[in-house]
Amino acid sequence: NYFFESCEQAVSSDHKPVRAGFEVKLTRAEHDIVVDKQLLNWKGKISKKTSGKRADVPLLHMTLSEMRGKNLEEMDSAMFGGGSDPYVVVSTDPASALLYKGTLLHGHEGIKSSVIYRNLDPVWPDVLDLKFPSMDLKGLSRNVSIIISVWDSDRANADDLIGVVMVPLKDILVQHSQNKPYVLNEAPLYANTEIMGRFSGKIQVQGTFKDLMATYEKFEADRVKEPANFYTLAEAQQGARTTAAKNGCIMS
Repeated sequence: NYFFESCEQAVSSDHKPVRAGFEVKLTRAEHDIVVDKQLLNWKGKISKKTSGKRADVPLLHMTLSEMRGKNLEEMDSAMFGGGSDPYVVVSTDPASALLYKGTLLHGHEGIKSSVIYRNLDPVWPDVLDLKFPSMDLKGLSRNVSIIISVWDSDRANADDLIGVVMVPLKDILVQHSQNKPYVLNEAPLYANTEIMGRFSGKIQVQGTFKDLMATYEKFEADRVKEPANFYTLAEAQQGARTTAAKNGCIMS
């Protein structure tokens, strides 16, 4: 809920004064998403070679494809030829809601596309695989947003952020319930409140909605029947950190 209204009684030199009100809803993030204990082998891997039946744990799986940029901001100076060398990075909020190469997020930067050099209207050929470490559709819907960011690749310095668009996961699932993909059509890419270009793409949940709901209902039935076999995503992430520390690995 939000509102905007004029404040005619206020005095301003160059702007018409306006006041606004809005509602902020907090989420419990990783503490509100349930995970099957078979998901991890405590090395953070999902692999038939190392985790046996854990590889059969169902995951929410989506793809991002048909990606295009339009009128992207020029990030490189004229000294280096101008333009931008854009690529796409997909991450989530909370970050641990996205798996990377079958591994619970260890602080990686996200799922990346290829780089399109010297192009402000790029078309990326990639199909990005997005896998989520749970079939808790209600928990994921309440707490997760997909972050699509476009970056300028730079060999000499740190890469520059061009802009970001966020998509609530619940909106993607609503579209899937109607057997439709979630389509971004020239969505604005924001950075520091400014529009830095436009992004288009298609997010498709894998499998039919009927199959997805059947898998979710089984997940819920198992959770109710054997609650000891489930924990929160926050607990899973902490368990993976603890095991990595024992193995001499560093995880952020």
